[in-house]
Amino acid sequence: MSSVHGERLLDVFEALPANIATVDHQGTITAVNAAWRQIAVENGGDESLCGVGINYLAICDAAHGNDREDAMRVGRGIRAVLAGHIRDFSHDYPWNFGRHADWFRVSVRRITNGAVIMHVRITGLRHARDVARDITGNDAVSDMVPHARFEFELERCFTRAEADGRPIGMISVKILSL
Repeated sequence: MSSVHGERLLDVFEALPANIATVDHQGTITAVNAAWRQIAVENGGDESLCGVGINYLAICDAAHGNDREDAMRVGRGIRAVLAGHIRDFSHDYPWNFGRHADWFRVSVRRITNGAVIMHVRITGLRHARDVARDITGNDAVSDMVPHARFEFELERCFTRAEADGRPIGMISVKILSL
């Protein structure tokens, strides 16, 4: 790979808005992007505790309190990906640190010599699901076909509305066959 191509890939990695880290086969963080470093600083974290050289699996194993169950599940998922038992893993979790409560989705995917770990804020999507459940009395999202496309479109709308500072409304319609 040319150095120009490598520099361009590094620029892309740094520019991505998701919080991204790569880990080696033992779970040690080998690279993090700007969004990863920024969220650590915004929430009073120290990059020396969650940056390059730190073992991500050790962080999962050391979790306690309300976060322990989610951290254990994520640790098991990362280990399964690193061992080659599964190609990828994802898990949604609440994060109540810093300014307010958020929801994130962690996605782990096997790559050469380790895995890439990506955390994406999905608070808008979770809020939409809660609103739909409150209105319909069930999980309207799970009744939708195709489910993945609905989630994608809903998250896209909420992300755009949040970025523009606009309110967003949602209407749920259930069609019954007679």
